[in-house]
Amino acid sequence: MTVEVMSKHEEYLDEQADMTMSVMKDRLLSDLVVDVSISSIHRALHGMLYTVIALRIKKATMNNDENMTKRMTFAK
Repeated sequence: MTVEVMSKHEEYLDEQADMTMSVMKDRLLSDLVVDVSISSIHRALHGMLYTVIALRIKKATMNNDENMTKRMTFAK
């Protein structure tokens, strides 16, 4: 991976720290016309000492007031 691509990685993460690797791949393709695999992005971020975490989708009802009250009552 070139220095230019690596600096773009840092620039993207400075803009938005929770950017997904697939979004980063798409932005690299549109900005630099470079097609990079997600595994290459993962290795580059790991080499730059960034932590990569999985994105989890939460249901809308997971943390609503009613469910939080039920869980608090159950925990007591």
